[in-house]
Amino acid sequence: PCSVIVDAPAEFWDWFSVLAESAAKDDQQARHRHDLALALLMDLYDLRSEPDSAAETATFSKVREAKRHPVWRLSAQLEPGSWVRVLCAFPPGTGAAVIACPTGDLSRIGDPFYRTISGRTDALVEHWLGDKAAEGRRVARGLTRGFESADEYIALAMASSADVERI
Repeated sequence: PCSVIVDAPAEFWDWFSVLAESAAKDDQQARHRHDLALALLMDLYDLRSEPDSAAETATFSKVREAKRHPVWRLSAQLEPGSWVRVLCAFPPGTGAAVIACPTGDLSRIGDPFYRTISGRTDALVEHWLGDKAAEGRRVARGLTRGFESADEYIALAMASSADVERI
C-alpha cells in the first residue's frame, strides 16, 4: 500500500525552511522545533490512509470541531517551549493529507483557534481541490503561492539532520 500524499501551502514550507536555517545556525529552540516538525511529517507520510478514531494518541487526535473535511491534530513537545502542532485535513477519496495550518505552530494561539478551524480548513481544502483540478495553475486566495508536496522537503531535512527520533 502507498503512503498518503502530503501537500501543504507553500507558506508552511517557508516556515519549515526558516526553522532549518535557524537550526543550522545553532539556534537550539529552532533545532528542537524543526526536529519535532520533521518527526511529525514523517509519521504523517507513513500513514496509509486517514487515521480512524481508534488510532487517536497524544500525537494524533481528531479535531472534533471540523465539519466538512476530517481534520487531525499532530502534536509533539520535546521540552517546554518546543511545541509543534500541525493540523491536517484528509479530503475523502483523495488519498491525501493536506496540511491546513500554514504557520505550523499554534502554541501561542491556543483553544480559540480550534473554534474557527472548520471554516478555515474547509476553505483551504476546497482551494487545494481546485488547485489539483486546475493542475496547479491557480493560487489559493490568501496564499502567496500554491500548494507544494512534502517529498522534497522531507528528503532535504532527512539528509541534513542527524538522528531525528520518531514521535
